[in-house]
Amino acid sequence: MTGQEEVETFDVDEWTNPQDVYEAVCTECGTAARFESAGDRSLAETFEQICYNCSSGRFLVGQDTHEFRVIDTDPDFDASPIEPAQVSVYQSNDAV
Repeated sequence: MTGQEEVETFDVDEWTNPQDVYEAVCTECGTAARFESAGDRSLAETFEQICYNCSSGRFLVGQDTHEFRVIDTDPDFDASPIEPAQVSVYQSNDAV
C-alpha cells in the first residue's frame, strides 16, 4: 500500500458462532480478515478464499481465490484485525 490507499472495512454486529471466529491473512498480499467456520481451524492452517484486496478492480469468478493462513484462532473482538504491515508474507524459493 502506498499510504494514500485506504482499505475498506466493515464491522459484523453479531457473529453466529463467536467461538468459531478466527483471523487469517492472505499469503499473497498480507491483508488480514476474520472468518467464521463451523469447523475448528488450527494455527498456520491454510485455506482458499477470495481476497478482495488482491481481486480489487477485477470481475470475480468462482476460481478467483487466494490462499489464506490462520494467524489467530481466538481473536480479540475489541481490536482491529492485525495490520498487514505486521504480517510476514511467505513466498516460494522461486520468487524473484
